[in-house]
Amino acid sequence: MPDDAAIVPGYPIDQYLQSQDGANWSNETFTSYRRILYELQRYLGGQPPDAESLHRWQRDLQNHGYSQTSINIRLSAANRYFRWCGRYDLLMHHGRTEAAPAPELTRNE
Repeated sequence: MPDDAAIVPGYPIDQYLQSQDGANWSNETFTSYRRILYELQRYLGGQPPDAESLHRWQRDLQNHGYSQTSINIRLSAANRYFRWCGRYDLLMHHGRTEAAPAPELTRNE
């Protein structure tokens, strides 16, 4: 991946990942955020992000069967990057996740 690949022009993904924001991340978080941000960059196809394209990305993730938890993880990664860029207008809201229903208790329990 090119060192200057960016979602927001002028704000390279690798520079963000090496910033203070990522300094205390676990290796797993770093790898996950890197993968997610590059996926979003490829999805946008070199076009600058806007509210509509980000909404379309979320819809496409849902249509491809991603769980709401997986989508929210992607939104968190993207939102942290957008905050670093100072693009608060691009922040996305997390969807609600449904709590797993508690199993019914039997008479013996």
